[in-house]
Amino acid sequence: MEVLSFPDGFRKAFLLDVNEGIEEALKKLLLPDDLVSLIVRDIDRQRAIPQDGLTLILGGFRIKEGELEHSPLILLLREDYLAVISAGDFLKKVKEDFERNSYSCRSSPDLLMSVSLLRLVDEYYKIYDLIEDKIDELEDKVAENPSEVGIDEFRRVRNSLIRFRRALYSFREVASLMLGRGIYGISGDAERIVQEVYEDLIQLMDMVESQKERLADIRDLHLSALSLSLNEVMKKLTALNVIALPLIIIAGIYGMNLIIPEARWPYTYPVVLLVMFLMAAFSAFLLRRRGWI
Repeated sequence: MEVLSFPDGFRKAFLLDVNEGIEEALKKLLLPDDLVSLIVRDIDRQRAIPQDGLTLILGGFRIKEGELEHSPLILLLREDYLAVISAGDFLKKVKEDFERNSYSCRSSPDLLMSVSLLRLVDEYYKIYDLIEDKIDELEDKVAENPSEVGIDEFRRVRNSLIRFRRALYSFREVASLMLGRGIYGISGDAERIVQEVYEDLIQLMDMVESQKERLADIRDLHLSALSLSLNEVMKKLTALNVIALPLIIIAGIYGMNLIIPEARWPYTYPVVLLVMFLMAAFSAFLLRRRGWI
């Protein structure tokens, strides 16, 4: 646990790594058992609990090795301290904001809490960029070779969009509650930052909706490309059947003769082969002029 001291020397900010265990981190803050149980039970939800001050539980995502990963964030705001429980990389950003005094966050714990929410929105923008890159990559694959793109790739990206939008919606509701008539008792400066967070979340949700529509368009394009490719294959197979059909008929009739034609005229066999070749060449010429082969 890392402790940051505010200039007044009375209030503190506690930074705890969630990788060490959520219950262990909460116990270090000497919280009541019922509050600890409530937080642990709802760790996957995004909600604000007005109990003993303001308790925020934000179950969001982070980027790890190019993939989305669930990463909880717990913010506990009291009159004399703010506790931030999250992954180490996010805690580093909070500490940097505190040291740089971003948005004058060293003035009070609620300002530092609001700036932490703003940094979480920045992380969500990175997640959006990651999903957008995956959609761009999927679009390029569909344009180059649609047969190599499976339906599972569309399903994975779509599930990521749905999960991400659900997290944004819950986060937006939390921000909306914090802006509601001072219910949670944060300062006016903190409210202005939360308002910025709320507007960014609205923008992110609109951007996610546009990506969902774009993904649906790419999927329709993929299906159309596969259908067109299948039509081309069927066209070529039909052209081969058109060329082969008269040859099959001649070969069938020629093979049914009980009298061997070569016995009467020794050049019968070469002539028949020549006729079959000319018929095949003429059929291929006509089909090629029509663009079938």
